[in-house]
Amino acid sequence: MMTRVVLFASLAVALAGCGGGDSCSRGSPCPNDQMRTPSQVTECRATLDANKNANCFREVVAYSDCISSNIVCTSGGTTDVDLTTTKAANNCKNQFDAASSCCASNAGSTACQ
Repeated sequence: MMTRVVLFASLAVALAGCGGGDSCSRGSPCPNDQMRTPSQVTECRATLDANKNANCFREVVAYSDCISSNIVCTSGGTTDVDLTTTKAANNCKNQFDAASSCCASNAGSTACQ
């Protein structure tokens, strides 16, 4: 179950970026990360819209938002995946636990897929 939460959260981070506003259009805080294409923005919006009423959606988005706010950039201006993973693991434990617990109780939720 934790793997599903991590995979969805990773997808949500890749597609949605930070929470608030038009999160699907917001770019990475790392200046040399690849920008989203218009089709990726459209897909992001469709995914978020399709899941907004799903059980655990709020918890998974909260975890995703936390990860987004803990992105670490390399000296080359791209996302440092290892350091971001470590920083998010340290700073997003409560959000991860909430999403994981919710998804364990709602295994069929599309937000947990």
